[in-house]
Amino acid sequence: MKILCLAVDSWKQSYRTWIGFFLAGSGYLLYKLYDAHKRRLSDLERELAQERENDELIKAQLRTKDDLSMLLDEADLIDRNDQQQFLASADFLSNYGMPTLISNMQAAAFEVLKG
Repeated sequence: MKILCLAVDSWKQSYRTWIGFFLAGSGYLLYKLYDAHKRRLSDLERELAQERENDELIKAQLRTKDDLSMLLDEADLIDRNDQQQFLASADFLSNYGMPTLISNMQAAAFEVLKG
């Protein structure tokens, strides 16, 4: 009976250790995913800033030519459309991407803990 108790205690300690490793690993994974998301968002913002600079340069060149006013309006429309697409994708990622990932990880952790 004493050997059985020692075996159960050993198993419980091992189980707790594995759960601890799992939780630490899950936390590290979430941290890395969040960091990658932030880096990607930063890259997108940098790209958007570069595109805005390029668009401003094009607009400045177009303004010097009076007969290309129609192209200037088109450039403004394209700029607004690109900005809206960027903001929509950033909004989607921040509102749905990360929370969904976190809730999925929590559900998986609860399933493992339930055994």
